[in-house]
Amino acid sequence: PLLGSLAIGLGSAILPMITSNLEYALQQIKIRSTKLMHVVYPIMIVMVAFSDKIFPFLLNSDFKETSLIFSVYAFIIGARFLYPQTILSGLGYNRFLFYNSIIELTINIMLSLVFSLYFGLAGIALGSVMAYFYEKISASLYLFKKQGIRLHEYTPLPIYLFYNSLLAVIFVISHLN
Repeated sequence: PLLGSLAIGLGSAILPMITSNLEYALQQIKIRSTKLMHVVYPIMIVMVAFSDKIFPFLLNSDFKETSLIFSVYAFIIGARFLYPQTILSGLGYNRFLFYNSIIELTINIMLSLVFSLYFGLAGIALGSVMAYFYEKISASLYLFKKQGIRLHEYTPLPIYLFYNSLLAVIFVISHLN
């Protein structure tokens, strides 16, 4: 939660810039999120890599199974580093954001229920992660449709894709071997 809060805080800090100078705000989102990614992702990657050892050590052996749930939820960090909602909010598209969040909540509930049948508690986590990415992707598409602002204009895509790919590889090595 703390690491995700840093990413959310960045979005909140940039919001006033959007109304005064959109181009500058887009550059700042990209620059500041890059710096923050270099801090947050390595921590998350290490935590995912060793969560099955950390949880039993810090808590007790009964918590070993929760490391998988934690590791699935760790993928939410990828969605937190996408900022289309911040931009849309600064531009006044609050109605879209409201309806999009209702759709995201509905998807979250449906996917979590379905995935829980197959994957247990980790399925609930997976449903939440997928729903959160839906919200970010749909907001990115709406932002492009309404303003012509592409994802790469406010997201350092090579760094973002590198870290998310590395997180996925570490997840697979740590939990699916």
